[in-house]
Amino acid sequence: MLSEKERHRILSRFRYVPYVTFLLPNILVGSVFFIYYWYLDIHMTLDKIRDYPPILFISSVMIISSQYFITFAFFYVKMKRISSNIHEHLSGKLDEKETWKLKKNLLNLNFFIVSATFLGWTITGLLILPCAIFMGVPAMHITRIFLINTFLGGTVAATVALFLHDTYIKKSIPEIFPDGDFSDLKGLMNIRINHKISAALWLSGVVPLISMYFISHNYLEIIDGGMDGQHVRWQYETLTAVIAASGIFAAAVTVFYFVRNTGQPLLRLKSVMKEIGKGNLEVRLSVAHTDEVGVLYQGINGMISGLRKAMDDREELILLDQELSIAKQVQQSVLTGADKISDDGHLECEILYLPKNGRVGGDYYNITRMEDGTVSFMLADATGHGIQAALSTMQIDNLNRQSLELRDPDRRLSFINSEYINKIHGKNIFSAFILNARSDSVCYSNAAHPAQFILKKTGAVEELKARGRLIGLMQDTGFECLSGTLEEGDIIVLFTDGAYEEFNGKGEIFGIERFRTLLIEASVEFRNGTLRDINARVKSAIEEFLSGEPWFDDMTVILARKK
Repeated sequence: MLSEKERHRILSRFRYVPYVTFLLPNILVGSVFFIYYWYLDIHMTLDKIRDYPPILFISSVMIISSQYFITFAFFYVKMKRISSNIHEHLSGKLDEKETWKLKKNLLNLNFFIVSATFLGWTITGLLILPCAIFMGVPAMHITRIFLINTFLGGTVAATVALFLHDTYIKKSIPEIFPDGDFSDLKGLMNIRINHKISAALWLSGVVPLISMYFISHNYLEIIDGGMDGQHVRWQYETLTAVIAASGIFAAAVTVFYFVRNTGQPLLRLKSVMKEIGKGNLEVRLSVAHTDEVGVLYQGINGMISGLRKAMDDREELILLDQELSIAKQVQQSVLTGADKISDDGHLECEILYLPKNGRVGGDYYNITRMEDGTVSFMLADATGHGIQAALSTMQIDNLNRQSLELRDPDRRLSFINSEYINKIHGKNIFSAFILNARSDSVCYSNAAHPAQFILKKTGAVEELKARGRLIGLMQDTGFECLSGTLEEGDIIVLFTDGAYEEFNGKGEIFGIERFRTLLIEASVEFRNGTLRDINARVKSAIEEFLSGEPWFDDMTVILARKK
């Protein structure tokens, strides 16, 4: 927040300087045209001008004064409102929408200056016409007077006022808006640099030439009319010299303007680009231009903001990647691999584990060989994906290892559910399936997990269905324990719903039936092959179905074949 002294300084300068930049060119140009009309155009073409010079003088002064008053009135009303808004902005009383309007009004003020100037000069020209008609000025002279006044005078005054005020605005805006952020002004009317160059050429070259043409034309008319050329020669030479000097001065002013308002900003842009090249993304350009430089500044500021955000995102991605790598190592340490039972005498095992993000997921599995030779499989699926779901698997693993002493699948699930609700106070819920495989039989319990399979050697499919609710959903819930036979060549298939709830680009689901059929066909195809071949066939079939679409869910498939 600015101090009271700084606010007063900014407001004081804004209250007075714009009037100078706007009125000064109108007064100067109006005075030149007053001299032109009084001493050359009218004075030299009216034979009886000496009969009423006071009336002519007074009317001319009144006309020029009315032009000043009209243009000043338009400008004063506009500036009064903007000055009030600036005071409120510096005091922190404007909301975001009102600040946006203030920015836009300031940068579009140049267009208002041009419009007000032309309107004032047009009205002045219309006031001159009845006076000229009253004094008996010929119609050709009247037309010429109106065109010179409106077209030539208005253009010169508007161009000078535009350059002066544009320079002042560029200096004032960084003080009023230190952040220099004008990227939200989508509807801003820009003054292109080629338009400014055209205006400069008009002001410093074309206008003096046109003025000299009219003066020369008047001088010849005077000579042809019989008046003494010597009598007005000094006036002609004086005005010619003044106009020539004005053209030179205008050229010098426009050169200074473009050096200050185009050359210097480009040098500033060059230094900023060097800083960006060095990796400094804290630099920023103050946007106070209504031409291509302003658009370029806004673009560079947007690029800097984008680079800064990209760098922040990159750092976050690097940190996230490190966290995922650590989480993967931790999760892999609790997921028991098939090699844990590789020396078992009656089962061979293969595991396909594919987290959705390629690192960690909410699927959990554990394979434990007990002292009596029983191989216990536990498969769980926590809701969610990524690190949050992976943390849940840490809790599940801890509870599963505690439950192994209970041996029976239903008792273990009851223990896990009770401990999860009462002691861990888990916020997540998950499905689970426990199967104990002996040499010739299996027993299993289910906690709202999809029904698992046993692919019989005969080609039949035995579904392992048992009733039970989700873990963490209800306390003191019971789980059903069922049993089945296991013969040589039978394949136990344990999986999570990610194995069949995958969607392709058409929105089609892979589906449980397609998954079941795939398993049957693969088991027949690789009857004499390995379980790894079957899992590879399952993976490739799902990937072919997805056709490049990302995986929808974590996927785990455990195959165990009776030797």
